[in-house]
Amino acid sequence: MTKRTFPQLPPEMASRLQAIHELSKSDPGYFEDTWCPYPEEVKALLRGQVVSGPAIKLFESEADDGERADVVLSEVESTIEEMKSVELKLSESETSEKIAFYRAKTQLLERWVSLKEKLHSIKQVSEFQRVVVRTLEQFLDKDQVQDFKNKLKEVR
Repeated sequence: MTKRTFPQLPPEMASRLQAIHELSKSDPGYFEDTWCPYPEEVKALLRGQVVSGPAIKLFESEADDGERADVVLSEVESTIEEMKSVELKLSESETSEKIAFYRAKTQLLERWVSLKEKLHSIKQVSEFQRVVVRTLEQFLDKDQVQDFKNKLKEVR
């Protein structure tokens, strides 16, 4: 039997690779952008491994939209915290690296704000649906309630 080595990977890497995969899938020029901060060898690896590779499952199938948004929000917040420590090391960096860093940080913060807004809306809709279903349960039998829930799922 061959002895294998497995380099340690940060726990948040799967979600970041998934994000890169989704972004590059929706934007064919993603890696060619002049602001793309990855070195050429990393871009080549990501093109070959991530873009054409299998999708990484981030959520359990039972997770609802609110739970999924909470997980993504926590990942973004974790990345922002990591960026703070990287930012402290930028004093020795070249100006172009600083510009790329601040551009990436600004985009991340914009997405974080957008995600917070969407999460708030998702939670409001979920709460509204819960109230409606609870109210209907008082007036409808179990089969009618289940039919209504199925129709709500179809709308999502």
